Amino acid sequence: MWYIGVDGALAKSGVVALGIGDDPQQVTPYDEIVIQTRSDPSLEARLHLIRIQFNAFIKDCLAFDRRPIVVAIEAKFMGVNAKQFGVLSKVDAVFGMASYDFSAEAIFHVEPTKLKKFVCETSYRIGKPEIKEGVYKMWGYERTSSDRIDAYALAHYARCVMLGTDGGYRGWQADVVAPHAKQIAVVPI
Repeated sequence: MWYIGVDGALAKSGVVALGIGDDPQQVTPYDEIVIQTRSDPSLEARLHLIRIQFNAFIKDCLAFDRRPIVVAIEAKFMGVNAKQFGVLSKVDAVFGMASYDFSAEAIFHVEPTKLKKFVCETSYRIGKPEIKEGVYKMWGYERTSSDRIDAYALAHYARCVMLGTDGGYRGWQADVVAPHAKQIAVVPI
């Protein structure tokens, strides 16, 4: 199964794909990308470019090994103004719809506070540096791009939803993802 993490934005979106081998404890990072668009095209043109690049990324994963995909997308928060929130919601919708194009087993929208708790065990006073440090300590993944770091953590979030502590995750991480795990248990796929 491919676990895809998406930290979506209009200018730069981080996307990371993780796979597992025969041993569910073994995580195999496969590929990562930062999808970028320039500010000069129209919004619709930029959204189209995001979808094309994301589709190409997923096709590359599936060409390597045809497996089902599970996608975790970082949800947007209302801390931005209404116009920005509307644009960011459209970006999330593009990633969600493109994931459905590839018959995703599940798509999760993860609030930033949940991602912080998943990585650092708390969301209190947690910022980008703490997330970066937490991801490195937990999985040894280090990049300069916070977009990729968040996407990597989101891919692990998706993996934890599907595998829980059987995937080598800690009990508090399984507790954070429990609401999404219950959705999977209720909805037949």
